[in-house]
Amino acid sequence: MEQPSTIEYPTSAGDVVYRFSPVMEFLLCGRTSQNPGSVGSNGMQWHLPKGTPESGELIEETALREVKEETGYAVQVKKYLQEIRYSFQNSKKNITYEKTVHFYLMSVISGDTSLHDSEFEEVKWVNSDDALNLIGYENEKQIISSAIGYLKEFVNERGTS
Repeated sequence: MEQPSTIEYPTSAGDVVYRFSPVMEFLLCGRTSQNPGSVGSNGMQWHLPKGTPESGELIEETALREVKEETGYAVQVKKYLQEIRYSFQNSKKNITYEKTVHFYLMSVISGDTSLHDSEFEEVKWVNSDDALNLIGYENEKQIISSAIGYLKEFVNERGTS
């Protein structure tokens, strides 16, 4: 008799890191894909930085830490963007995950992509069109689109920042 599936509800923090150089650019993290049908160039699958809170850590603190670890950049929060929810399964453990990721818009304080950790093989700055084309997950594309819309409005009202 098959055991009923367990449901877990993990939460993570994600980041859209931007700069103007002089065009709007976004920081993406890439790793070689194990899925031959995945989207990306040169066999790379591209993501926004994100991760799981450590014990006692607030979601915003997680967002700041994960960017530093995964990209090599110290950043500051400009705006909470939105949350996304999605489900995935671990069939070996018979667990369904109903995950929530809280995304923040971040600007760079200091750092360099050469300082990123080993979780990703490559971290790079790309323009907004390339960011939308390289990201493989539709929900992350929507997050980037929201950030682009906000930044265009912000620049029109106040100038670059």
